[in-house]
Amino acid sequence: MIDVDLTVWNSATIWYASGLAHEGFHIKLYREAKAQNDGHEPEIDTWAGAGAERKCLQFQLGVLEDLEAEQYFLDYIRELMKSPEYGGNPLSSEEYMVSPFPGMDPYLEECGRWPCFRQTLLKRVCELLQPKIEAHYETAVCERRYGAQEEFREEYVVIRRRNEESLVTVLDFVSPDNKTTSAGRDAYLNTRRESKKAGANLVEIDLVLQGQPTIDHCRDGLPRWNYAVTVTPAAPPDRHEIYTSTLEKRLPRFKLPLAAPDRDVVIDLQAAFARCYDQLELTKLIDYQRDPALLLTEEDRGCVDTLLRQMGFREADPPHERIAALAYSIWQREGCPTGRHQQHWFMAVEELKQRMQSPK
Repeated sequence: MIDVDLTVWNSATIWYASGLAHEGFHIKLYREAKAQNDGHEPEIDTWAGAGAERKCLQFQLGVLEDLEAEQYFLDYIRELMKSPEYGGNPLSSEEYMVSPFPGMDPYLEECGRWPCFRQTLLKRVCELLQPKIEAHYETAVCERRYGAQEEFREEYVVIRRRNEESLVTVLDFVSPDNKTTSAGRDAYLNTRRESKKAGANLVEIDLVLQGQPTIDHCRDGLPRWNYAVTVTPAAPPDRHEIYTSTLEKRLPRFKLPLAAPDRDVVIDLQAAFARCYDQLELTKLIDYQRDPALLLTEEDRGCVDTLLRQMGFREADPPHERIAALAYSIWQREGCPTGRHQQHWFMAVEELKQRMQSPK
């Protein structure tokens, strides 16, 4: 049984549902911690401490987004996630290892972080998948290599029926090299061709903003998206499903097909990502004050900046009116030159930020 307090009980249905999901996630953490402790009672911080609370808030936010809740509900949860309290003890965001982004973190595309992130995310997805299929199927990790010395290596997952050799499903992850280099793209597409030739279902996870899309299906009618999971069943081969997401939304849940007549299994990609981010302790490693070292569109770069400011990872800009007044003053001070309005604006922003940071 789940106990909820009076404020949740008397609230809107969607908020009540998300509150149940929040408490249910605490129960999930408790059971996992107990199993890892050989059935003995786990330490309370593992399931009811501040770190656990942050994870439950993240899950609750995803539920509210799925239910298309009012914006003020989403804003309230995000505000709690900046510095949530559990047992009256406020904790900084660094103690939780939760990404400031609702879904994928674009900073992970940077070359120094991607290989480890990709490998860890693959393992976390397998952890979610294995309990759902282990009675009849087994998974294995394969590797493709490319480059002059085969120096580039990328892992992907294959699923087979137990004691059978034929492929059932291939689960692959697009890398930045697959979208930005000809050798990487050719290697990735060759894995796709071989999978289809073997008669396997194909699941392709693309969490890469930069480069040329690898998707070969018609995109007409799809909403604007940054990330996608494409599912192509072995039969019929002309049918496919595309699950999309943006920088502003959680990563999708998707259906992974198996052999007939077995039903598809649902994988929560956001849950796998959250475990991956926490395990790698990425909040400690990433400097969110700077822009990601990627070729982003102005729209995406602006979105990244807005999300980081909303989550408290960047300082807010000074008010527009003060920036404009100071930029005009700088322009006058320099003799009213032409063509330097953008530089004057940035100079004004930086000067005002320094004033805001200096002691009173």
